[in-house]
Amino acid sequence: MNKKVIVKNANDIPPRIVGVYLLINKRTNIVEYVGQSTNVYQRLLGNWYYQPEKHLVKILRCSLQGVRWYERKLLQRFKPRLNQFIPKKKHNYLHNPYL
Repeated sequence: MNKKVIVKNANDIPPRIVGVYLLINKRTNIVEYVGQSTNVYQRLLGNWYYQPEKHLVKILRCSLQGVRWYERKLLQRFKPRLNQFIPKKKHNYLHNPYL
């Protein structure tokens, strides 16, 4: 389900969401940044890469144990230009919550 949330100031922030977020360029539809947080909306307000007029945000809600694993998988799949570190696939098992 897609749900639009408009956050103009700190009082508009919805409840805490644990998950991985993707910043997608509205014009090119390319993933430019992948991040993880225990409070996604608060992180977006403080993220200097996020520009509401330029980016669309997709949020993948997941457990606290799975957030690092999902972030690694999405970084490896999309290789976003704003992320400075793309992890190697051989170490994915270290963060897999399903093992």
